[in-house]
Amino acid sequence: MEKVLPYDRNVVPQETGYWCGPASTQVVLNSRGIVVPEATLAAEIGTTTRGTDYVGLIERVLDRRVPEAKYTSVYIENDPPTQAQKERLWEHIVRSIDNGWGVIMNWVAPPSNKPRGVKGSPNPSYSGGTTYHYVACMGYDDTPGARALWIADSGFRPFNYWISFDQAATLIPPKGYCYADLPPKNFNRAADTLAKAAGISYTKAQEILPTMQQGLRLAECNNKFRIAMFIAQTGHESAGFNATEEYASGAAYEGRKDLGNIHPGDGVRFKGRTWIQITGRSNYTQFSDWAYRNGLVPNSKYFVDNPQQLSDVKWAGIGAAWYWTVARPFINSLCDNADLVGVTRAINGGTNGLEDRRTRFNRALDLDKELLYILEGEQDDMAQVPQSEWNQVRDELTKKFPSRSPLRHLGEGLVDTWAGMDLNQDANIHILIVKTLAEIGVESQIDLLFEVANADPKKYPDRQQDRKLALAILADIEATRPHILKDYYAKKGIA
Repeated sequence: MEKVLPYDRNVVPQETGYWCGPASTQVVLNSRGIVVPEATLAAEIGTTTRGTDYVGLIERVLDRRVPEAKYTSVYIENDPPTQAQKERLWEHIVRSIDNGWGVIMNWVAPPSNKPRGVKGSPNPSYSGGTTYHYVACMGYDDTPGARALWIADSGFRPFNYWISFDQAATLIPPKGYCYADLPPKNFNRAADTLAKAAGISYTKAQEILPTMQQGLRLAECNNKFRIAMFIAQTGHESAGFNATEEYASGAAYEGRKDLGNIHPGDGVRFKGRTWIQITGRSNYTQFSDWAYRNGLVPNSKYFVDNPQQLSDVKWAGIGAAWYWTVARPFINSLCDNADLVGVTRAINGGTNGLEDRRTRFNRALDLDKELLYILEGEQDDMAQVPQSEWNQVRDELTKKFPSRSPLRHLGEGLVDTWAGMDLNQDANIHILIVKTLAEIGVESQIDLLFEVANADPKKYPDRQQDRKLALAILADIEATRPHILKDYYAKKGIA
C-alpha cells in the first residue's frame, strides 16, 4: 500500500547550492499547510555556505515551530546499518508519515551508491564524487519484499521519486534522520511495552505479541520478575526473536536415543524449534500431548506428524512455555528470586551468553510493573479518545435541557441533565408497570404497593410522597376492580 503526504511540488527545488536542509524542512512544513520562506529556515537552522552541519539543527527548528510533532533525531554511525537499525528506521518512517509528518534524512552518497529510482521513477541526476545531502521522505510503499520511499529531493532532478527502502537505509550512515515521534496509529500499549522491554521495534513487537502473550500466560509469568526473565531468555535463545528454528540442519541429532530419535531421519525431522528449542522425537511427543490437553491442537500427536509446523511464530512463545513449566517446572521459583544464573543453567545447561541475558533481563525489569501491560489484550478503543472529546461528552452529560413534553409547564425552562431525564423516565415507566400489573392481580406488584403504602414516616421521611401515590393506586384498584384485592386478601389470609 502506498501512502504519500500532500505538498506543493513547486517548492521542492532548493534556492542555493547549500540550502538542501532548509529546503527539505520547507517541504515538511508545507505538507502541513505551513508556509515559511527557505531563507528564513536557513537562518533559523544556522545553515552556512558549507551547508547544515547535522540533522539535530533541523530538529530544533521543527520543535520550536511544530512542538506537537515531537520531532526526534536518530543517528546511525555504523555503516552499513544493522538489520535492527533498518527495522527501527522503517518503523519511524511509517509512524511519522501515518501521523502526517515527513521525515528529514541526511544522506551520504558515494560514487558506488548513488540513489536509484524504483517503481518507474527515473534515476535522480546524482553524479561525481561523494554527495552530502538532505532530503525529505514524504511517503512509503509497504509492499512486502519491495518496500519503497517517496523522496522530495531539493537538489537533483526529477526532484520527486521513489527509491527502495533498502538503498535509502544505506545512504544514511554515518549521518542521521529526524522523524515525528508520535504513537503509531491504532496504538497498542501491550505491543509498545513489549518493544521497550525486548529492545525491538514496535512493528516486530506487534508481530510476536500474540505468541508472547499466550506463552506468558501458559508459563504463569504473572509478575514483573517472571515476565522480564521470560523475555530475556527467549530473546537470547531466539537471536532477538528472529529465529524459531535452529540454524543447523539437525543431522547432529541423528540416532540420539536420549532424544527419542530412533527412526532414520529423526534428527533433521525433529530439530530444535520455537524460541526455547524443543528438540527430538521424545520432546515433540510430550509437547504435542501437552498442547492437545490444553486445547491448542486437534490431536495428541500433532507435532510428531507435522514437525515443521512448530517453526511457525505462533508456536514460538507456546513452546517456550512448555519448556518453562513442564520440562523445567522449577524455573518460576528461580524467577521470583531474580536468579538469572539459575534460570540460564536450567535452559542452557551452562552460562553461555550470560551477559546478553543479563542486559535483556535488566532492560525489561527497568519497566517494573509496566511489564504487566504486555498481558493486556488489544487496548480498548475508548482509551484512544482524546481528552478534549471526553470533556465534550462530560459537558453534554452535565448540562441541563428543557423538557419536550407537549404538557410541560408554560415558561418551564431547563429541567434536568440527560442522566436526570433518563432516571425520571425510568421512574415514570416503573409506576405504569407496577400499576398495570397490580390491576390484573400480579401478587408481587400488589405486595410492592402495600410495602410503599406502609412506609413509616419516621424511618422513611423521604418516601412519604411515594406512600401517598401507592395509597392512591390501591384506592383506585379497590374502587374499579374490587375482586383483585379480594382475591389478594384471600391468598394472604387477610380477613
